[in-house]
Amino acid sequence: MKKITKQIYLSLYLAILNVSLYPNLNETRIVVTSIPKSGTNLLARCISLLTGKQLQVNFRPLYENYGSKATWHGPNSALWNTLPANSFYLSHIVYNEQAKQELIFYNYKHLFIYRDPRDQIVSYYYWSRHWPNVIDVHNNDYEFYLYYLITNGNVISGCTKGIAEFYQCYLPWINEPTCYAVKFEDLIGPQGGGNLNTQLHEIKNIANFIGISISDQEALSVANQLFGSTGTFRSGQIGEWKTHFNAHHKMAFKEVAGTLLIELGYEKDLNW
Repeated sequence: MKKITKQIYLSLYLAILNVSLYPNLNETRIVVTSIPKSGTNLLARCISLLTGKQLQVNFRPLYENYGSKATWHGPNSALWNTLPANSFYLSHIVYNEQAKQELIFYNYKHLFIYRDPRDQIVSYYYWSRHWPNVIDVHNNDYEFYLYYLITNGNVISGCTKGIAEFYQCYLPWINEPTCYAVKFEDLIGPQGGGNLNTQLHEIKNIANFIGISISDQEALSVANQLFGSTGTFRSGQIGEWKTHFNAHHKMAFKEVAGTLLIELGYEKDLNW
């Protein structure tokens, strides 16, 4: 009970702090996009704690087929202009020029989070294995289904075949100047196998991108409330793939997406 009370107090403190020190924050539109199972809710939680804004789960300026394809309501859809001031939006929008231009046109602060593809695919496995449409695919065979996801699986329905092609749908966001890219490993903190100083630095960078400045103590208050506080949380550990991949999985991943890991900075070569 004391722990819960402390968390509530800290959340209220940060919300009040932002309302009083940043009166124009309600005019700041924020959208969080991500590769699914890469810390989407971790980043959303961070945004909520920093700004006092709440995730608007019913805000849909576009139709999304599990994040894989976007069917727009029309050029410069006015729905982008209807996000409530006390809210922010979350999506798995894949990179495309129209999405980028819409976010720029409506002056959104766009943050994107990604993760080591090996850990992402393990997290996706646990998340999706009970779905009716994948029961026949994996047939309760963990090793087979994980191999399938790495090499040929529809990681997001209708999007791609295999993990490498899937990531290619999102990678341009990382180098997009109008988007701030966050690595899951930088934000998760020591409870998830990360580094506290790196986490605090990243929280302050996120705040700065949004347009606010916070102290080290305020960053620490946010950090203390991030881990394990979301509805889809399972483990949140860096490098969990090492306990799930066998030699067959590792060989397949190197063949399919070995260069992807190097491109993202998770490995220096294929000797892992």
